[in-house]
Amino acid sequence: MENSLSVIIKIVESLPSALAIVDRTGIIVAMNGAACRLLDIPKLKAERRPHCRVIPGSRMERVLADAEPVRYHLPLPGGSLWASATPLFEESGEVFVVVEYYEDWSKLEALATEVEQLKEHNRFLESILNAAHEFVAAVDANGFITYMSEETAVRMGVELSSVIGQPIRKIRSDCLLQKVVRTGVAQMGELWNVNNTSVPVMALPIVREGQIVGAVGKSLFRNMDEAKVFLKRFESESCSTGKQERKAQYVFDDIVGASEPLLQAKELARRAATGEGTVLLLAESGCGKELFAHAIHSESNRRKGPFVSINCASIPESLLESELFGYEDGAFTGARKGGRAGKFELANGGTIFLDEIGDMSPFMEAKLLRVLQEGETQRIGAEMPKKVDVRVIAATNVDLRAKIKRGEFRKDLYYRLEGIAVKIPSLSERPGDVDLLINHLLPRVAMKAGKIITGMDAEVRSCLNHYEWPGNVRELVKVIESAVCLASEPIITWRDIPPHFAEQIKAGSASTKAPRQDDEGLHDVAVASTLSTKLEELEKAAIQEALGSTNGNKRRAALLLGMARSTFYEKLKRHGIPGDSW
Repeated sequence: MENSLSVIIKIVESLPSALAIVDRTGIIVAMNGAACRLLDIPKLKAERRPHCRVIPGSRMERVLADAEPVRYHLPLPGGSLWASATPLFEESGEVFVVVEYYEDWSKLEALATEVEQLKEHNRFLESILNAAHEFVAAVDANGFITYMSEETAVRMGVELSSVIGQPIRKIRSDCLLQKVVRTGVAQMGELWNVNNTSVPVMALPIVREGQIVGAVGKSLFRNMDEAKVFLKRFESESCSTGKQERKAQYVFDDIVGASEPLLQAKELARRAATGEGTVLLLAESGCGKELFAHAIHSESNRRKGPFVSINCASIPESLLESELFGYEDGAFTGARKGGRAGKFELANGGTIFLDEIGDMSPFMEAKLLRVLQEGETQRIGAEMPKKVDVRVIAATNVDLRAKIKRGEFRKDLYYRLEGIAVKIPSLSERPGDVDLLINHLLPRVAMKAGKIITGMDAEVRSCLNHYEWPGNVRELVKVIESAVCLASEPIITWRDIPPHFAEQIKAGSASTKAPRQDDEGLHDVAVASTLSTKLEELEKAAIQEALGSTNGNKRRAALLLGMARSTFYEKLKRHGIPGDSW
């Protein structure tokens, strides 16, 4: 049973739905990231604690006592949360664990309201589109016009009622909408000649469930003169005064992988997130140090504060001091009027991530040590320091202890930084994770590129899984991006891998294709990925057998299986079991 529980926990952790697992004593043994975020409960404050204490209003005691599913409401500030608790049984009929699923019904209720008002909204939106001096036209997957604004029809000299349902080629034989429907790739900058006036138009694919169902062409300008005025204003005003949002972009669920070294690193980082001490990330280049830093901040008590990141190796030493600590008005020639806040000031109340910390000069090491010791920073040219409340996450791809022995890094700074050291494994140390990363990256890269990619040739996938990846995840991402860019078919083949990558991968994977111990990890992942399907098949077979032994009596069959009648009927419907199947 322990093996079964560990498999269930792995599956729950990898699912995007908000789920928790509770043992028969009412203790939460697992709560995935989606549930922690929805309930706003840190993972370490949820797991291995009584469900009734972690979640006020819990009905878990009733579920365990009655051994029947329960659905109940959980009040949340500003919203409605519903919990569905379903017990899973051992062969003996005793409850094994309870799986609880959480839904944010405030969103669903809002959606229901929108659906009720859909017709009114459609009329309202059409009014907006028709009132705007904007050219809008949409076609279906076959290139037939499904929508056109009144302004577009008038300016193009056609009757709106007569063109709906007609092929777009009848109006424009060379229209880019046809190409977008065919390729799924957005097209920008087409000029429509309307009443002898050039109108800039963009054409975008409409995608539903991975399938291209149409395309839309639109323009925000009535002519090129309007476009030029906007562009000039945009160039003069944008970017010069805009503030970059300082928020973490990733959580631990974004770190893809199921290998033991990675799971251990994630668990240690997750535990470190709940504290306030410094964290030192140790990893080769391309292993995802910044991803870990984002996730630690997102899981910490500082998650509502700023997250500021800086690569210490990418900034010249002469500029690094002003970047980290800022400067006062007139501090040096060329200083911005009014001065400028440094990264530590910007991170006040939050987290600062110092990547490649091992490349700092001795002078900057001393300045950084003062911040860590005294909790204060001083701008260049300022007379007095400022107190700052900042948590430091540092990262390096070099051996800092070796640098200390050579006199190239301060020992006292090292021990300040090494509050908790997290070793992030290289991709070659993560058997089985390459396949998971491929499955994770392919659809995302394809969507970004506007292409439909459904899979990868088996030989290519096998070679990628046996390659050592000296450039780690960053190298794998680059290979996937290049392959998607070059792909002309839905399946990635060797023809889509750039030659220099293909030669390296084939040569590097040839020596490792013999069976090895690492392949066990890949086998475990394959077993876990098919477990859910096999469980469904077993459940369906058990229901059919119970119905057969009770001559089709559903009530008796439900009792035989230890299910509530409502649950039994739901499963009949889900498995598509007709009344004459027993």
